[in-house]
Amino acid sequence: MGQQPSTNTRESKRARGFFVILFFIFILFFQGNSTIQTILALLGAGIFAPVFDPLLETFEQRIIEPLEHFLLRFFRTHLPALVRWLNRHRQSLTIIALVITCIAIIAMTTGYKIVTTETGLLNDDICLNTYLPWFTCSSGYGVSPLPYGGIRIGLIGGTSNASSTTFGPFDQSLSNQDEIQIEGLIFRENQRACIGQHITLIAVVTLSRTVEDPLSGAALGVQNLRGYYLEQQKYNATHPSTRLCLAIANLGTPSTADQNSTLYKECSSCYSIPQILHQIAQLARFDPSVRGIVGFPLSQQVAAVLAHRNDYLSLARLPIISPTASSDAFSMLSNPYRTEPSNFYRMDAPDQLQGKAIAQYVCSHLVPPHFPATIAVLTDGPNAYSGDIATDFYNNITNCRGLNVPASIPYVDGDRESIQTAVNRALKNDHANYLFFPGYDEDLDTIQLEIHQENPSQFFAILGGDGLNNVDATTTHYAYYPVYAASFAQPLPLSDPFAQRYMQERFSQPYYYHSCLWIPKDTLLANDAVEAFTQTLQQNPGQTDLAQLTKNLASVNFQGESGPIWLQGNQTTKGHASDRIQESIYITSYDQNHRINLFDAYMAIIDTGNVQEEVPAQQCSI
Repeated sequence: MGQQPSTNTRESKRARGFFVILFFIFILFFQGNSTIQTILALLGAGIFAPVFDPLLETFEQRIIEPLEHFLLRFFRTHLPALVRWLNRHRQSLTIIALVITCIAIIAMTTGYKIVTTETGLLNDDICLNTYLPWFTCSSGYGVSPLPYGGIRIGLIGGTSNASSTTFGPFDQSLSNQDEIQIEGLIFRENQRACIGQHITLIAVVTLSRTVEDPLSGAALGVQNLRGYYLEQQKYNATHPSTRLCLAIANLGTPSTADQNSTLYKECSSCYSIPQILHQIAQLARFDPSVRGIVGFPLSQQVAAVLAHRNDYLSLARLPIISPTASSDAFSMLSNPYRTEPSNFYRMDAPDQLQGKAIAQYVCSHLVPPHFPATIAVLTDGPNAYSGDIATDFYNNITNCRGLNVPASIPYVDGDRESIQTAVNRALKNDHANYLFFPGYDEDLDTIQLEIHQENPSQFFAILGGDGLNNVDATTTHYAYYPVYAASFAQPLPLSDPFAQRYMQERFSQPYYYHSCLWIPKDTLLANDAVEAFTQTLQQNPGQTDLAQLTKNLASVNFQGESGPIWLQGNQTTKGHASDRIQESIYITSYDQNHRINLFDAYMAIIDTGNVQEEVPAQQCSI
């Protein structure tokens, strides 16, 4: 018969077991390498046991053993059948407990990342793709940094709770005063609007700066927010039964929201669209007042959103109105982004009509008769905007007599080297004296400087679409050569109510044009995007149910700041369900004296695809 283990030996083993458990719990508080955590825990069980054994034995004798005796007496007195069952299956239960303990320890150490990832996916699947009540569903509010340039993205505002507004401003540079001002105005309005009966719109913008884009992206975001706020403030001032609340989502910069950008190729984790869509879907699930989205100002962003919006149940139902996404694909019934109903609208005309208007102006007014002109056309094919408008301009300008239009030259938006290479090819190979650039104003300096270095004394002009027309930012660029670009807004008389409200808010450095105020088109179109929702509410009082509001929004019509607006969401047979019926397109010039001038105007009829020249700026002296 073998020797029985002494009481001290049993107590030592039990104390060692308690110590191992406590040490594991202690290790779990650390967020270091999970494999190292496991190793340390196992080593610590042996190394430090002599130190802790006396303490743990005392702990066991004074607390654990009295508790065990109490529980045993309780169960034997009140639940004798359960005690007998446990005794019969003691060995099996011990094995099961040990297995569960081992699994839990591995899951919380070596497998911590896998477990948390899978748990998060399960939580998201329940929260975002079902309507089951679930206590761990997030509100969506919050800000996080991207691994590049200190860019902060996320979702703020949209509630009277101050905790959702404390994450701003997104722009942490010394140039963030405009963002701070407009966010302060929106948050102040939200304090009154986000209580009682209200709807919430999510405004998606770009508010961040980088060394490559120190101004244009952030300026665009501020311009959008000003338009959203001015309509919010005007509508709520009428004391409607249903007020308007705004939440703000920041995509970072145009580059961080573009999978075709050079930044994405270098830093795929810098892509902001998936995270912003995720947070918007969380808010739409969490906040029953969410009724729509205004924003995603660039076509490339909208293309990505429409391709993935159905990944989230709460997001798929929300109508989206972009102020300035102009890609042709969003109008066509056969486009890959469209679903039925598409529930997507935009406030500007498709690139097809914009390209036609620019070509008509160049052919009829800009290029002198019998002038030996060569127009080089750059194109960024994969970009939803730059690829479309380049093709549309090229197809229309080749019909102009006397112009030499060589084959299009590829480049990549935001890629300085590719832009320089394309411009050099246009100058040296094609001998161009006009350059059509279908990109954005943040690349204007690269183009202007490259042309100036290669062609310092000859006549040259740069042509482009509305991406080059940024009133607040354009005048800060080099001005070696004039830039002729399209726009969707003309200057407003100083007596215009919108111009007066814009000036009353003391928004920074308005650009004056003779006797008028040239408010950025992105502000006017953003205002109209929000007004489409507020007019829907006013024209259908009390109908705030999402399905009913969406149905009414599809054909809303009103006089917007950019002209008459009549959406065609119920006109699916015409292929323009995303568009308004007509839109004015203006041709502007940014000259060598850093002045912006208005030269011509065209009325674009969306259904017929026609562009008719008309008289611009009727109330402003030219």
